[in-house]
Order: sequence, then structure tokens, then C-alpha cells
Amino acid sequence: MVQDSPAPLTPLVGAATELQPITHDTNSYGALTVSADGRTLATVQKKTTRNVYVIPGAGSQSAQVSPVPSQVPEIQRLNWTADGNLLANDGARLWQMGIDGKNPAQLLADPTAFMLTPSACGAGYVVFPRAFHGGTNSANIWRVNADGSSPLKLTHGEFDHALVCSPDQKWVYYTDQTADRGRIMRVPLDDSGKPEAVPGSADFRGLIAGVDMSISADGKTLAYAVEVVDAETQQRTAKVALPNLDAPTSPRLLDANPHWTGGVQFTPDGSSVAYPIREKGVDNLWVQPLDGSAGHQMTNFNSDQIGSFHWSPDRKSLGILRGHSESDVVLLQESKP
Repeated sequence: MVQDSPAPLTPLVGAATELQPITHDTNSYGALTVSADGRTLATVQKKTTRNVYVIPGAGSQSAQVSPVPSQVPEIQRLNWTADGNLLANDGARLWQMGIDGKNPAQLLADPTAFMLTPSACGAGYVVFPRAFHGGTNSANIWRVNADGSSPLKLTHGEFDHALVCSPDQKWVYYTDQTADRGRIMRVPLDDSGKPEAVPGSADFRGLIAGVDMSISADGKTLAYAVEVVDAETQQRTAKVALPNLDAPTSPRLLDANPHWTGGVQFTPDGSSVAYPIREKGVDNLWVQPLDGSAGHQMTNFNSDQIGSFHWSPDRKSLGILRGHSESDVVLLQESKP
């Protein structure tokens, strides 16, 4: 693919010139090289397309599932509101929309920030990780009212993310990724106290993965993905950590499918956890029973990768964000006067 650049490709070596954008689209670029005459740039353009799907809570074995015709473009993460609508972010904005993708309502916008997976804490609040707000180089946990009003910063770490609310709506659990191996923290939802570490949550040899986690319906067990490191070979093995929040000790580690790729969610009946696995470039959801018995696949997609997935509050529906990326080599040539 060859396209003219919007401005001459002037050599910058030794020049005190301000940085200026060469492209103005929303795609990402990598592996930049310059031709010998300085008139052509070669780069790789990556375009990611994502769609929202809502399937029965028990899963689906159909490979042909129609996406929800969302009116919100470029959705990055997906979840649910307390009343069963869809909750989404497109990077700089938080949205609420119907399960059919219609009637989107913007809850919050911040062009200076990047927002990660939002979560509803009961009927009153939405919490979400917010990165780069106000020109900072950090990510923190924020709370807004259900209508998007009264934003409040709950944490003040360097990289706080991957959150989940406790069923009693007293705590927000999250991952502090700035620790050596990551650690699980919690902060009061009502902002009545400071963040505190969850005892024992990192008592294993390995790393906390820092992706979506889940909490059991009774509020007693947390589930999150970890990578256990073998002391001799340094080989990493994916497992699901299950600490008991009533009696904090080293978490139980559940063997996971070796093709694991993403976050962990408790299934509606609480007897298993689910997470995405990837085979031949395609993601599907895998159910892993907590009793250690054999797992099974609960979806049968034949394309795309899973970005996020969450069950609805009534557990009858499962919202999944799936997408794929296409890459092209692009030549940017100096435009002729």
C-alpha cells in the first residue's frame, strides 16, 4: 500500500524542529524505516476491528453468531450495568447502551486519558481504571455515579487496573502492577480508607498476570490469572489463583488450560471459572471446574480473538467483545508540490 504523506518528509537529523504528525488516522503503526534518499517511509499499519456479541449465559456451540449492531464505534472493553444494559469504553469515553446496541448514552469523556474495563458496583456506581489523566504517566481506579457524574479518584498508585467490586459493594479489588510480581489490592468503594494489600495474594513463585479478575457470589473467593515460574527451568505455567478472602492465606492454584490468553470469570453457578483460550489464532471460552475435573469449551467460534467477556447481572446472558487485526506494509511518500 502506497500513500502520499500530508507533509514533506524533511530530514530531522541535527534540526531543531518540533515534532509533527505524519498520519492522522486511528490505526497504529510500527517498525518504521526510511529510504536512503529520505523521501519515503516504510511502516506496518495495524487496524483492529471489534464487535460486541451477546449469547446465552450457558454458552453456544454455534460458530455463526451475529454481532450486536452497536452505535458506539471502536469499543475497547465491555461489561454490564447493574440494570442489565451494556457498559463499554472506547478509550477516551465511557458509554451505556441497550443490550441491542441502541440508545447509547455517554457517561464520561476524557480526551487526555485512556480508560480500561469499567465495572458496575451495584446500582449506584461505576468504577474503572483511568490512565494518563491530566497528563500523568499513571493508571488509577476511579469511581463515578451511575449517570457518570461526580468522578472520584480512589487510588494513587502508578499502575492500578484489572478491577472487580465485592458483592456487598464495600470494596473494589484491583491489581497493582508496579510491584515486583504484581499484587492484589483493595480500596473502600466509599473512599473511607486507604488502599490495602490482600494478604497472601502473591504468596507463590511467579507473576500476577494483570488481566480481568472475578469474585465469587458469596464474596469469599477471588479468581485471577497467574504465571507460576519453575525454580530450575524458569518456565512459566498458567494457573488460576483462588485466595480465600475470609481467611487470607497463600492462594490455591488451579491448573489452567495451556492455551489460556486472558482474564478469569466465575461461571453463573460458581462451580467453575471461565477464561479465553487460543488455538490456531482463534479464541474461545474454556470452563475449568474448581474441583479439578476436566474442563470443556463453551463456545465454538472459528475466527477472531476475545478482548473481554462478562455475564449479565441476572447471569442469563454473556457479553463478549471479539475482534481481529489486519496488518499492511505502508509506504509514505513525500507529496509533490
